[in-house]
Order: sequence, then C-alpha cells, then structure tokens
Amino acid sequence: MKKHQRAAKQNKRMEKDEGVRLNKKLRDALKSKDSIKNSSDITEARAAVRQHMLDTQKINSKQSFGRSAVTFFFYDSYVKCSKEECRGFRNSFTYSQSVYRGHVERCFPRKKKFSEFCLVGFRMENEKLVVMGFEEMKLWFRRETARQENFVGSKLWTKNKYPTWSQRIVEAVEDDDLKFSDDARGFEQKFRNNNQSRGWDKIFVVNDPSGLGADFPDETTLLRTMRQHGNRKLRYFDSQTMEFYDCSWSGYLDRFSKEEKHRDHIVNCLGLDASVPALRNAITVPKFARTCSNSMTPMKHLEKYIIISQKGAFSEFHTDFGGMSAYFHILKGIKTFFFIEPTEENLKKLQNYEEGHHHRKDNHWFGRKIATTDIKRVTMSAGRTFFMPAGWIHAVYTDEDCIAYSGSFFEKTNIPRQIRIFQHEEDAGIEQDFRIPQFVPVHLKFFEKELLSRVQEYNSRNERMNVSNHAWEWNTFQLMRPFLKTYSLADDHIKKAWKKVEKKQKAIENQNI
Repeated sequence: MKKHQRAAKQNKRMEKDEGVRLNKKLRDALKSKDSIKNSSDITEARAAVRQHMLDTQKINSKQSFGRSAVTFFFYDSYVKCSKEECRGFRNSFTYSQSVYRGHVERCFPRKKKFSEFCLVGFRMENEKLVVMGFEEMKLWFRRETARQENFVGSKLWTKNKYPTWSQRIVEAVEDDDLKFSDDARGFEQKFRNNNQSRGWDKIFVVNDPSGLGADFPDETTLLRTMRQHGNRKLRYFDSQTMEFYDCSWSGYLDRFSKEEKHRDHIVNCLGLDASVPALRNAITVPKFARTCSNSMTPMKHLEKYIIISQKGAFSEFHTDFGGMSAYFHILKGIKTFFFIEPTEENLKKLQNYEEGHHHRKDNHWFGRKIATTDIKRVTMSAGRTFFMPAGWIHAVYTDEDCIAYSGSFFEKTNIPRQIRIFQHEEDAGIEQDFRIPQFVPVHLKFFEKELLSRVQEYNSRNERMNVSNHAWEWNTFQLMRPFLKTYSLADDHIKKAWKKVEKKQKAIENQNI
C-alpha cells in the first residue's frame, strides 16, 4: 500500500513538473510574438492573442492538460478571457481555480479539459505588457493585494484598514473649536457669542438649513439637468486604480447609479462645475458664505459645485486649496468628516507627509501620526450643513451614496491662514491642478481696495488701528506687505499691479506704527 502511495506521489510530482514546463512554453511563445508584446493597451493585446491561439495547440502536443492555452486579461478591477464576446468577471486579486474553470466552461462549453498549467495572464504595467504564467499570476495577486491594502484610500484599504482606524475615533461633541446649532438663528448667535467676526476659526454645523438663505435643487432636478447636459465633461477619482479620469456627465451618472453588487470601481466626483445656467441659477449660496466672499472672489465656479460620491469613497487628509473656507450641504446620503485643527505643528506634519516618499502608505499615514483624541469626527447626513474656516485639515469617508452641494471662498479675517496654506502648498510642491492660480492677484486686490483704504481712513482721523477693534486689519496689513511683494515681483503678469500699489503704500509707510 505504501509503495503504491509513493508511486502516486511521484507521478503527481512528475505531472506537475511537466505542467510547469508546459506553462512556461505557452507563456514564452505568446510573449515572443511581436504583435502581442508591442501592444499599447490590454484591449489591443487581447485582440492580438486571439490571432495566435491555434499556435499554442502545437506546443501541448500530448494534450494531457487541454488543447491550447487559456488566456486571461486583467483590466484593473475585472478580468476577461480571449473570447471576443466575453463580458468578464470581477478581479478579486486572489487565485481560485474554480472561478477560472467556471468562466472557461461558460465561455467555451466545448472545451473538455481545464488545467491551471494552461493559464497565461496579461496585464499592463508602466504602459508595457506583462505576460504571466500561472505561478506568476498567483504571485502578482499576492503582491497587488498587499499593495492595495497598504495604499490609503484604495478599495481594499477602505474595506480592511479604514474600519479599524475609524472605530477608535468617537463622534465629536461641541467644544471650543466645533459648534453645533439646530437652525440658522442658533448658528448666528453662536457665531457672535464666540467673537468670530474678528477672526473666524471655528467649524459650525447646522442641522436645519432653512433660514440660511440657501437654495439647492432636489435630486430629481439635479440628475435631470445633468442628463440634459450629458456631453459636458467632469473629472472623477477611481479608488480602485487610484487615478483621476475624465468622462461625460451622463457617463458618470451611469457609473454612479450602478447597483452596489455590480460595481467594479468606487467613483468619487469631488467638484462638478455648476456653471451651467440651469444649475447656477437654481443654486443659492448660503448668505453667510456670500457675505464672507464679497470682497475676495477668485473664480465664480468655486462658489458652487456638486460632489457625487459612491459608498466607500475616501478622500485623504488635506487642506482645501489655497486655504479657502467652505460651506458643505448634504442633499442625499451620509459622509463622515474627520477634522484636525490647523496648528503650526499639524500643518508641518501634513507638509512632511505630502513631501515624503511614503505618501498614502498606511504604515506611514498622516491619520496615524495624529492622536485619535485630536481628531474630530462629524457624521453629516441629509439636510445638515457646515461652515469650515481656512486651513482645517480633513478627510472624508462616504458611508452611503451621497450627493452634496459645496462652495469655497476666501475670507478676510482668515488671510493669515490662507497665506500659511499657500506657503505650505509651495513648500510641499502641490500640483498646480490642485491650487488657486488667482491667489496672489485676489489678495493683492483686497490689499489695495480694502486694507490700504482702511489704513488711510484711520490716518486721516489720526487713530491707531493696532489698538482699535480693527487691530486684525492692521496685523493683516503688516503680514501681507512682504508676502505680496515677494510673490508679485516673481510674476511678470502682476508685477505692474504691485508697483501701482507700492506707490500708494509709500504715502502711509511711516504712519500708524
């Protein structure tokens, strides 16, 4: 009996060795074809492989493992075989022989045998085609799973790592930095009581939007309008590939509205431009935000935009570009915000993180560098609105499919923070796509039209601003002068405007000190 078992094991080893050799031959044969190896994308490779499938039958002359190679093509989060009509299946980044066998039996019902030794996989990496035998496929699955689990914001990270981290952070209650109000009247009262008109630095959450002077289209109106302008373009983030993509409004809505069980990707549109007249005219910015932004408006489209996110989308910790303040209103669904106070220490940590080589890797993640007691968790459900001043560091998780209205604006009492965030973006090398190109011109205009005029007004009355209720204006004036001089002279487009302002400034240079 033992002799028989030993012989069976030996035969199995020999069969495996033979299968491994066959698999390498199949892989190398397909890899050697110029039309395959020079493919520019996975679709082109798939078409080229179909032309050479008959060649693989000659390699497996004994046909002990099947007649020809069984090829699979990896499109990020889903997989297709070589059959032209193949609709594919979801890529779980794990190898299951039954899954691949089942797919082959569905697409090729006449194929009598299936063996993993006939499997050859194809994927794109750095714009080059990679051809894999079945052992290489398994190794890639393991590596890719580990990579995605360690990559903050990816689908696997959000599924496996985010819950453990987020559960350690309790829902925030009102404190010195975070204020809750039932309605607009309560918000206005708390804003006054906390002396925010001379330096807005607290986040305000309002449960009922009525009375805020805002108006937002309902879901039906919004989606209908988007369909009517379906050819317009938007940019969205794909948490599976961790890349930004452009597509039409209609195309994005098709992705967004898919049933959860049929979603291969999690998509997140972070700023649909609401400049289409039908949307622009239907959206009324909250009165508070309108009042704040009156004297400092960089680009009109930043005042009104729409965020459409699928369940499971995660936005990494960041500050809003240019240190802009923001309002945020949830129309449908739920999002969880994680706020971190913009202290100099925290901003420096964020800058080091964004500059570092380990950006977005879980074991070096910014979210793990901050004590959980210093992170404020706020669940935003339908109907809630918040107002966030400049500089606050925040991350966002989408608990349910969500549609929200938002807008960004500069606010004059937050100019010191806005400048600090601008300099942080400069130092961290933030891409221009995620910055405000009008930052310096907008602040230069405010400096000339508002601050210079205020200083001259106080001079004419022989009053000192630095001991008055408007000391913040004088302090801001002093801060902006060297900043604007440095960045205006560095930009030929606004150098002339600065020279004009400088002449006005010299008239009051030695006063009000």
